[in-house]
Amino acid sequence: MDFSEGTPYTGSVPQFSPDGQYIAHAQACRLVVREASSLAVVALFSVPEQVEALAWSPDSVHILAGPLRTGSVLVFSVEDSAWSCCIEEGSAGCVRACWSPSGAHVLLVADFCIRLSVWSLVGQTCLQLQGPKHAHAGLAFSPDGLQLAVAQRSACKDSVAVYDTRTWQLEGRWSPGTQDLADMAWNPDGSCLAVWEAPTVGHGLLVLSPGGEVLARSASPGAGLGIRTVAWSPSGQLLAIGSYDGEVQLLSSYTWQQLASFPHPGAVQGPVGLVAYSEVEEERTVLGPRNGVAGVSGPASRIPRSSPSKDGEGGWREEEPMTSACCPQSTGAEPDDQGQTRSRFLVSALPMSLQPQRPAADRPPLRMGIGTMLWSHDGTYLATRCDSTPNTVRVWDSGKLALASLVCLKKPVRSVAWDLDSNRLMMCSGYGKLYLWTADGASCVHIPLPGMKAGTLSWHPTQPSLLLASRDSFACAFL
Repeated sequence: MDFSEGTPYTGSVPQFSPDGQYIAHAQACRLVVREASSLAVVALFSVPEQVEALAWSPDSVHILAGPLRTGSVLVFSVEDSAWSCCIEEGSAGCVRACWSPSGAHVLLVADFCIRLSVWSLVGQTCLQLQGPKHAHAGLAFSPDGLQLAVAQRSACKDSVAVYDTRTWQLEGRWSPGTQDLADMAWNPDGSCLAVWEAPTVGHGLLVLSPGGEVLARSASPGAGLGIRTVAWSPSGQLLAIGSYDGEVQLLSSYTWQQLASFPHPGAVQGPVGLVAYSEVEEERTVLGPRNGVAGVSGPASRIPRSSPSKDGEGGWREEEPMTSACCPQSTGAEPDDQGQTRSRFLVSALPMSLQPQRPAADRPPLRMGIGTMLWSHDGTYLATRCDSTPNTVRVWDSGKLALASLVCLKKPVRSVAWDLDSNRLMMCSGYGKLYLWTADGASCVHIPLPGMKAGTLSWHPTQPSLLLASRDSFACAFL
């Protein structure tokens, strides 16, 4: 695996453009656009204040940069550096900004959700819609981009409004029958909408048609701690529901009946065929040079190989070969800067106990239940992380409806992402390592960049590479 040089940034986390050609990030009062392949600067834009929100248009032509606290956002063009646009909400303020799927409109949510403004970059007009119930939830575009569903609340009653995004006219408004609607999500073909209750109400979820007809209902009022995460499988045949109780329910879209329940206990005993990988630390002097990959096999070991060196072309670093498969981690206050210890995976014997972590009740928001739930690109696997055991990622096989693998790290998992084209799962924990899981095995990779403690990661839209970001710098990794 190769790495680019680290690049400083401020504010919002850097992002790939949807077509994968560029990376946008902020640096002080500048918006910087770089080539994704070489990190060469292709455009610089000035902004009046630090960028709090950053978003590419779906066609990768425009970038939205938001110093939201000023009640305004800026829009820049990658193709025409002389063109720019400033959208101001005035005294209403702004708490959220996003693109429409066509890339021709910018949506702004005002302070206290008093209104939803739709600004046209083509006609230079503004439409004001009724304010949404939530600023950062309850707005869902259909997969084809032709409809926008907005959760609203008036006179202490929930409603869902559906707008035609071509004209922004109201197609219909109906009551979902919820007491306190938390969020909603379209299925992949746009034929139905999942709507679920806030945890204060209990465990309640409804599946509705775009016209408001109730297709299915999964409700247990007052039972459990409510729903935290919901995810449709890529095919739309399965609906995964993660609860604050630490359990995942899997529903079939054909019968709307529960197919399986995936609990997340602190002790794991099976099933037969389960492979559990545990990270272990060893002295670096025993294991060899600083840079390297640590792997352990499941059925067959396949550790990612380094691509050809690009040293001198954009400053890529290639990892040094190792005499032993391992990855570094150090001890002390700055674990990965000193490099005193290294890590590798071992296959653990079952049954095994996982490292628990009690939620800090005095530091909201309360972190418990299924905090992460992601489907692989083809729906074969479902990766979950329960906040009561934050060091562990579980990988479930949707065909066998069983737990396929456990990946147990030394530190809490900060970010998880599936490869967009294959069943490769990458993880990071806010330190100088990456963790890769496939059905063939698991491996650790040390990041050979001083101070790079990857806390977030994202896959390139089309290439086998990743964007890694720490608190103040980012880099690219190439498989």
